Amino acid sequence: MVEGPPPAGRRRASASSESCCPYRRRRWERTAAQQHLRDLDRLKKLVKLTVLIATTEQFAEHASVADGASDLFVEIFGSEPGHVRLVYGVQSLPVGAPLVVDTIFEIAP
Repeated sequence: MVEGPPPAGRRRASASSESCCPYRRRRWERTAAQQHLRDLDRLKKLVKLTVLIATTEQFAEHASVADGASDLFVEIFGSEPGHVRLVYGVQSLPVGAPLVVDTIFEIAP
């Protein structure tokens, strides 16, 4: 058994799910989608959202964390017709990231 706090970036069972996304809009505005499309108005709708969260075994609020990402995209694109969502708790993520959000969008020509 390892003593002390979990590695940086991992969600603990006692952590608040709301604390995962305090800067979500600012992060979204600097995504690869914006860099490649140059105009976010070309994004018609979110098709699929996958959320990976670096967690401890005891953390059980995966869906609540993913709700933060879903809520942001519903705010941007509206709720109709919705999107597919997958959420996973994982042991670790690249470069110590606490969260990875992977998206698939329908794009206008």
